[in-house]
Amino acid sequence: MGSEMSRLWRAWWVMAVGFAAAALLTFLPAPFGIAPIDIAAVLFLWQDLPAVVLITVLAGVALWGAVRLETSGPRPAAPEVGAVARLIEKRRPGWLLALAIAGLCALIAWAGCRLVFSDYPLSADELMANFDAAIFAHGDLLAPVAPAWRDYTHALAPTFLFDTPGHDRWASAYLPVNAALRALGQVLGAQSLVNPLLAAISIVAVFGVARRLWPQRPHLALVAALLLATSSQFLITAMTPYAWTAHLAFNLVWLWLFLAGREGKRWGDA
Repeated sequence: MGSEMSRLWRAWWVMAVGFAAAALLTFLPAPFGIAPIDIAAVLFLWQDLPAVVLITVLAGVALWGAVRLETSGPRPAAPEVGAVARLIEKRRPGWLLALAIAGLCALIAWAGCRLVFSDYPLSADELMANFDAAIFAHGDLLAPVAPAWRDYTHALAPTFLFDTPGHDRWASAYLPVNAALRALGQVLGAQSLVNPLLAAISIVAVFGVARRLWPQRPHLALVAALLLATSSQFLITAMTPYAWTAHLAFNLVWLWLFLAGREGKRWGDA
């Protein structure tokens, strides 16, 4: 086990250094760190990059400590599993707790959407998701543009716009999956519930993934669900129309099904 941890530690730093080099080459095209004017690059350099460096160093130190612990000889016996862990050793109580956490997250995200953000799209990304959703909810793939406005489509929406050559129809330039989900919610009169429900699906899916990864330690699945549920980024994003919540839900469900397929479950492969 020690040699495996050592290889993992070395691989971690190779990946970290490679990522840092790629990021610097992307955002620092000129010598000696002359940053481009692009706002995304400026924010990355002055906000994201210092945080990434700090997190990378802390994670590397923690991994190094794990390597030393694994290679330092025999370790003391693990403490007895606590009462809460024993409670969820059985399958049903664990799933009930995961569903309760998922429901609570959905409720918090929905309340934040309505009470904090007033169900209002603050950014162009959010606006375009609802824009396409409204188009789909009306049974169209592209929205018609009135003849009097066709010469002004670029002025009306200069970015993120898919415009037909004759300017007679338009939509956003984004892929339509998130908008289609929001259109379904709009048809049902519950568009603000779409991302909260996707967040709940993510909680259940990460719980299922952890159960597949550690079948002998089911309490770890509850830890995974709690870690996701207490992520401020996860909760706040679920209060918005951003597509990231859908990305997370679909990827976690895919991973859950993939792991089931590896265990011989044909429904997972399907």
